[in-house]
Amino acid sequence: MRGAGLGGGGAFATAPDLLRFALALHEGTLLGDAYTELMLGGKVPFGMGMAAYGTLTSIARGRRRIGHGSADPGITANLYTYPDVAWVALFVANQSLTDLRSLIEPPDRPITASGR
Repeated sequence: MRGAGLGGGGAFATAPDLLRFALALHEGTLLGDAYTELMLGGKVPFGMGMAAYGTLTSIARGRRRIGHGSADPGITANLYTYPDVAWVALFVANQSLTDLRSLIEPPDRPITASGR
């Protein structure tokens, strides 16, 4: 069984799929405003931010950053949204996270400095 034992269970998504998901989530068309806030609002302290339902929420250079990333051998995917400036940053690769850490660090500076 392909993908058995991995977090994604064999599921996959393309970069355009992740972008459509992020836009629908933040525009309220996926869950509606109340459930979107319930999903993304921080629940417990985690590192420099708060863990929510499937995401980490933090403040980056004075702006909200919401996202999640993960990797398994040979695959990496990271998705960050910056709702205060209407930006989405995502990264997908067919390589392991350890090989790509410098490329996928949250792109806070150029996004939060832009103001839009």
